[in-house]
Amino acid sequence: DGSGRVDSYEFVAGLTLLSQSTLEEKMEILFGMYDFDSSGVISRDELVILMKTVSTSLATLGQVTSPTLPEIERQVNELLTRWDTNKDGSISLKEFKSMMTKDPNIVKVLQNYGLISFEELRADFGGVGEAPECDSDLEAETKRDNLDNDENKAKRKLGIEHVAEDDDDGNFVAQKLQGDQAMAVKPWLGVVKNSVPTQYQPSPVDDDAPEATLALDYVYGYRGFDTRNNLRFSDSGRVVYHTAAVGVVLDPLQNEQKFFNEHNDDIICLSMVGRRVATGQTGAKPLICVWDSETQETLLVLSGSLEKGIGQVAFCLLYTSDAADDLLCVDLGGRRIIKKK
Repeated sequence: DGSGRVDSYEFVAGLTLLSQSTLEEKMEILFGMYDFDSSGVISRDELVILMKTVSTSLATLGQVTSPTLPEIERQVNELLTRWDTNKDGSISLKEFKSMMTKDPNIVKVLQNYGLISFEELRADFGGVGEAPECDSDLEAETKRDNLDNDENKAKRKLGIEHVAEDDDDGNFVAQKLQGDQAMAVKPWLGVVKNSVPTQYQPSPVDDDAPEATLALDYVYGYRGFDTRNNLRFSDSGRVVYHTAAVGVVLDPLQNEQKFFNEHNDDIICLSMVGRRVATGQTGAKPLICVWDSETQETLLVLSGSLEKGIGQVAFCLLYTSDAADDLLCVDLGGRRIIKKK
């Protein structure tokens, strides 16, 4: 409350937030603490005190300015409008649990301070069926930092399996996995090896590559479950988007597609200005590719300075003709930002 002292409620509230209890257990403790008259519901005034105490505790942890009392009261009024489903002017325990696990603003705060696990997102411990749904895109986007984007995963995608060993000087050296080691990492190799029919007689040409080639004909689907602003119209009326590791340019009149295939992992962001498209991918060492939407020609490839994945990429709208001057990128490994001319 800005008094310069920590009272018992502020202390216990902060201790509860930092405890190793589950989110549901934390909610039950906070609800019981601020149901001062033991009525089984939290009144508006009690909710104001709760929100003020918790907000002050989190602001202190984050070393930011805590919200003022008028701001807290405005937030409480919005929460009551949204989550007081029976309109009795108070919040029951079920409504409180739903509010804490499904309200987008509260979920964002809990996520920012590491107070909610990925498994607890979207759980709705209150089970209030009539309560409004949380924005499902929020959970998909906030889990990007949990992507398994280590270098070993990237190597496995390329079919390279390594294990670290000491050389004569005590240095770590990467060794290619062989034999049973490789089969332990790639179990399908062992299945193939041990699945040869007993009467099978190999032919001398069995190991030859087939006289055929594969070409990408049509891509079905669109990545929208964890990305936004990634569907654009080109100046020629074509639709530009991405799915998997492919940039797609669709002619909606002819239902024909052209493809950009320079990425080696899933594309998770896209920006476009004029004919130029910038796409960023996930992965331990992600690529940013700039390419021409009309010819699918690669104009620029950036890599090396960003980690874990490209969270966002954007052209600055300072350009002449169809050439952008600047490209801004944000990665998922420590929020690094680069600006490329």
